[in-house]
Amino acid sequence: FRKEMFGSEATFVDFARSEANEAGLFKSHVIFELAEGTTTDKCAEMVTGKLEGAVELTAKDLPDDRKQLEGTTDRYDVTAVCGAAEGKMKAYIAYEWTR
Repeated sequence: FRKEMFGSEATFVDFARSEANEAGLFKSHVIFELAEGTTTDKCAEMVTGKLEGAVELTAKDLPDDRKQLEGTTDRYDVTAVCGAAEGKMKAYIAYEWTR
């Protein structure tokens, strides 16, 4: 879950982290822009590949040719969304510490 996680395969766009809650846990997200011509399915494959071994993701199709990936570990929850925004394919990857 770092801005370098895709290496040269994607361009880092944004990162944000919430304030810690009462338990000291926080939520974060990272947004990447993928190469021109990357499809939603290819984006989902890339995200799944990068997180392989850390969290198992399940995918579901969303409206507007977007795909949502979700997974849970014993320490955090992950939600990723692949889809076009502002004419470019983007991967939004969010995680929330649960303990």
